[in-house]
Amino acid sequence: MRWLSRFTNASPDDPLVRILAERWQALTQPKRTAQYDDAVAAVKAAEAAIEQLANDRAAGLYSGAMGKHFPRLVREAEAKLETTQEQLNTLSGESRLDFAVLTNPLWARLKWRDANPELKRELVGLAIDRILVTRAPKQGARFDGWSRVNIKWADGSDDYSYPAQRKGALQDIWEGRPNAA
Repeated sequence: MRWLSRFTNASPDDPLVRILAERWQALTQPKRTAQYDDAVAAVKAAEAAIEQLANDRAAGLYSGAMGKHFPRLVREAEAKLETTQEQLNTLSGESRLDFAVLTNPLWARLKWRDANPELKRELVGLAIDRILVTRAPKQGARFDGWSRVNIKWADGSDDYSYPAQRKGALQDIWEGRPNAA
């Protein structure tokens, strides 16, 4: 339930929401993600080619007889850059994912309840990098997950970065008790 609590208390522009969307896309659409990565690499290569032409000209490589080829090379390099940028823009627009709906408590609670265990595992694994469970104060002590479990989220934060969770307010909300905080 902490996973759900974390997202329903997040703002739509929360870095963790963005990270979850990116990781979900990489998991569910690896081909699309690979195409996007290839398009980014192609834009960088085209930009580097234009920079190389400028550096070569500054170094005197295109002086003399070679100079007549420079305008054509620049046009070709700029056309290549424009084409690769258009491809990148197309992929960026098509592959946008909106996980901001997770920040709607009612919607998120209903979807979480209806999700199968495999989907829940995948979503939790995408958002959480590490879980640390501390030792019990004594042998046979009752397990208190809210005080003994610390979650390291994908954005680098942990449970205790959120004041409401430190006070147990989220635990109260999800267990249906009135908020004591």
